[in-house]
Amino acid sequence: MSLISSDEKRPNLAEFTPSIWGDYFMSCASNDDHSSLKETMENNKESYVKIIELKEQVKNKLLHGLHPLENPLETLEYIDDIQRLGLSYYFENEIEQVLKQFHNNNNLHHDFGDNLYADALRFRLLREQGYNSACVLSGNIPIELSLFRPSETCPNAPYSKEPTKKRGKTLHITLPPTTFSRKASFNFAKLDFNLLQQLHQKELNYITRWWKEFDFKSKQSFSRDRIVECYIWNYGVYFEAQTSQIRLMMTKLISLLTIIDDSYDSYDVVASAVECYIKQYGVTDEEAIEKLNEQVNDSWKDLNEDLLYPIAIPRPLLMRVLNLVRVNHEMYREGDGFTQPTLLKNLIDTLIINPIH
Repeated sequence: MSLISSDEKRPNLAEFTPSIWGDYFMSCASNDDHSSLKETMENNKESYVKIIELKEQVKNKLLHGLHPLENPLETLEYIDDIQRLGLSYYFENEIEQVLKQFHNNNNLHHDFGDNLYADALRFRLLREQGYNSACVLSGNIPIELSLFRPSETCPNAPYSKEPTKKRGKTLHITLPPTTFSRKASFNFAKLDFNLLQQLHQKELNYITRWWKEFDFKSKQSFSRDRIVECYIWNYGVYFEAQTSQIRLMMTKLISLLTIIDDSYDSYDVVASAVECYIKQYGVTDEEAIEKLNEQVNDSWKDLNEDLLYPIAIPRPLLMRVLNLVRVNHEMYREGDGFTQPTLLKNLIDTLIINPIH
């Protein structure tokens, strides 16, 4: 009986493209251990003081400066600006308090006259807040469902083609300030984003040095070197300053899970979902992909419906789940962005590297 060497048993390992980032983040921030947002702000005292001032202005406006009964449209537009600028995480309780008034007070539903834009804005903001609000228009204006995403008007409708809530809101801050009606809010968002970006750069400096210290690249050469992409995966779920530790911990965990995943892919044959579907139902490759995409869209609609009150699970927890799904969508929207890092380069440049001027 002839013996087979271990090298002959070993399969041909996949060759992944190297990381496009290299040591970039080791040089773009200090080599000190990652600092808290407060320490980052204190190194930029002028911006730090301005942020505190603007935060109080926005908070006071939400609590005392808005009058939903007298100026419902102005109130909704102000909240819309805050959310689109990525500032709503500072004012979750205040925004909830105001929008709850719109939901509970039926009179606020009928103060827009024939203003279809105002009704649509109210409808969208309440739905995004988790209120199962009906679309009520004043006068004799027919409801044009084409103005809304089908899954917003009826989450499980068979004609729903565009699931809601796919994209995060922080990317809107890259728009020019003239897009928003309150320049002060834009300045607040710009300062907040740029300081958070400095914190994220320091975290990437730390996590890149950790990755290089353990020398995973040479020890597990068959695996994908994607520590920056692992960080971005968590950035989309936990971007706030106070979640720094969990962001770093989960980045390390995903990097290790990537090695395990690549080990199975290299030393074993695991059928893809498309291949399994083809085998089970005897369809073509194109048909399998179409059916799986339908299942993905149905899952989006189920998730949207599960986010509407009443809910048994705390909404903050559900929002983390939603953020994770959003990141997955962004990661694979134009292909496998995790394996092909050039697909995510523009996104990482926008979020982590380029400040807003």
